[in-house]
Amino acid sequence: MDNILKDVQKKCCNDHCLKKLSLQSIHEQRKRVWSKSFSERQIYIKAMIEQAELGRTPRKGGKGPSEKRFTFSGISLCSNAWCAANGISRSW
Repeated sequence: MDNILKDVQKKCCNDHCLKKLSLQSIHEQRKRVWSKSFSERQIYIKAMIEQAELGRTPRKGGKGPSEKRFTFSGISLCSNAWCAANGISRSW
């Protein structure tokens, strides 16, 4: 849980998506993801990236690219928060 607490304290985006999740829900998600084999994790991550929806433009004034948004426990998350919730690297 210490690693989760450190991740939650980091800023993921201007909306602070990661702070909208409970420590318990993040802990349970990480257990689900990391109980899978490597190949199952790859399939899961690729499927979730494909299913992610383009969200609103993140910058003020409506300028800049739209970003992918992931749904986690009914909450819309930025890609940084989604990676942190799953305990995976952003380099995916």
